[in-house]
Amino acid sequence: MTIHEKEASERVMQWLTANWINQPLYVVTKLGISDILAESSLTAEQLAEITGTYYPYLYRVMRTLASTGLFYESEGAEFSLSDMGEVLREGKMRSICGLQSST
Repeated sequence: MTIHEKEASERVMQWLTANWINQPLYVVTKLGISDILAESSLTAEQLAEITGTYYPYLYRVMRTLASTGLFYESEGAEFSLSDMGEVLREGKMRSICGLQSST
């Protein structure tokens, strides 16, 4: 594979996976998960209870984002904030991107 072909393949792969990350990222940003995890590590079940969301779906979202490095997942299925996840806290990336709620 030539360098040009490799670059093209990588670019297409980025396009294919964009929604795979963007949608879960939107969910955790909208729910304020990074702000919640700034206090302490929690399980997805605890996060679901706090945010009023459906545990199995939130667990999938959290595992997806943990695989990207936004969160850490411990062996006990507890999630904690990574340095990248810290950027999503209120007043940081949220205000930069205009994601703050107007309500």
